[in-house]
Amino acid sequence: MPIFHCGVVRLLASVGVRHCNETNSCERTSYISGQRALSLFRAVFLTLALALAFCFVADFSDAAAGERASAAKGDVVSVFGAKQTKVKKSKSFTRWDTLLKRYAKQEARLEKGRGRINEKAGSKLWLELIDSLQGLDQVTQIQKVNSYFNALTYQSDAKNYDTEDYWATPYQFLSRAKGDCEDFAAAKYFALRELGFDASQLRLVVGFDRARGGAHTVTLAVVDGQAVMLDIGDDAVVEVANVTEFDPLYSVTESAGWLHRKAA
Repeated sequence: MPIFHCGVVRLLASVGVRHCNETNSCERTSYISGQRALSLFRAVFLTLALALAFCFVADFSDAAAGERASAAKGDVVSVFGAKQTKVKKSKSFTRWDTLLKRYAKQEARLEKGRGRINEKAGSKLWLELIDSLQGLDQVTQIQKVNSYFNALTYQSDAKNYDTEDYWATPYQFLSRAKGDCEDFAAAKYFALRELGFDASQLRLVVGFDRARGGAHTVTLAVVDGQAVMLDIGDDAVVEVANVTEFDPLYSVTESAGWLHRKAA
């Protein structure tokens, strides 16, 4: 019978002693029984301790392996050298979350053949773009996606949608052929996702552009451990390590979000 608590051992020993008080010959038997119970407890305790130690080592090894696999896959570990904190929810993500929901609804309508006129027009251009880039290597896809959308016109939301801040879906952006920095960045993000990029390779990043003197949004992509930035006004993708005038505030994917602050 396995014994797991020292109190049980003491109880067994004491019971043995009381039972054998009437017979002196039983005293040695009770002593031996107590010693055996104690030895069994020690053996069980040692076995459990070794098992726990093994589990800890295994978990640590699995975590390390996961980090190595994640890095090899291209996870963005650091964004412009800023410290990051992964959070489930933030008011900062509200417009991005709204965009994701609107995009999903538009896709559902288009699949059922019920897309609105602007959605259908944008979808046609979207499918042509994606089809033209299928089968190319990821570096080339990044370059072509960046240059394709950069050929469109920049226009503020106030002029385009008569509102202060509106994040358009790729279909809306393409149908109007004009938008602001969030529209450019989101369209590039979704295009790369559609081409097969894993979410771990991408981020949509909102921050402060010191060169422009205001808020700005860009797309980050990682291929073979190399992080690059896709920005408006520059067809050449830029290595993130060489970007010095952009301070990230937060970044997002479809399923995760991070808040950023400058490294000390």
